[in-house]
Amino acid sequence: MSLPEILILDRDGVLFRHVEPYILFAHDVTVSPGAEQTVRTALELGVAVAVVTNQSPIGRGLTSWEFVHEVNARIHAWAPEGIEHRLRCYVCPHLPDDKCDCRKPLPGLLLQGAHDAGVDIGSAWMVGDHDTDMTAARAAGCGLAMHMTTGRQAEPSKIADICIDDLHTLIRLLRDEGGIQSTKSANELRRRL
Repeated sequence: MSLPEILILDRDGVLFRHVEPYILFAHDVTVSPGAEQTVRTALELGVAVAVVTNQSPIGRGLTSWEFVHEVNARIHAWAPEGIEHRLRCYVCPHLPDDKCDCRKPLPGLLLQGAHDAGVDIGSAWMVGDHDTDMTAARAAGCGLAMHMTTGRQAEPSKIADICIDDLHTLIRLLRDEGGIQSTKSANELRRRL
């Protein structure tokens, strides 16, 4: 497998440190080590970036769209000038019982991101911190489902292709010539990391 055409990233637990129960206030927002560099590296390599996030606190009345957009604006500020259009954020504000098609583990946000970028979802790498993200990646048909173990779910996902401990590992994978060659290679790489 070569570099992805699109890198799909979960927001809370991947780009920002996970907070229980939710990121609700500015003081809850802590950028994960390597987050800005991950976004910049992907974009500079010609890879589109879609940030996908379930934000049920909007539907629960615990936070506002305005606050969620403020947090997402921090991510947009990481994009190098001239290629910022290759970075988009997608938000599901619904509650689990709302029966929408955008709330992960359903694939709606991932599919929308690939569609808007004009790329094949099969070439996507999805990075998330929970099995709901891995399930969404599988349902969407992503080429690689990558579990980052520093978020909500520290136990390595059994449905992920590869588990990583930090975003610096993802940056190394993006920079690696030809990306990950196969799931077998990804598992071998995981053992070495």
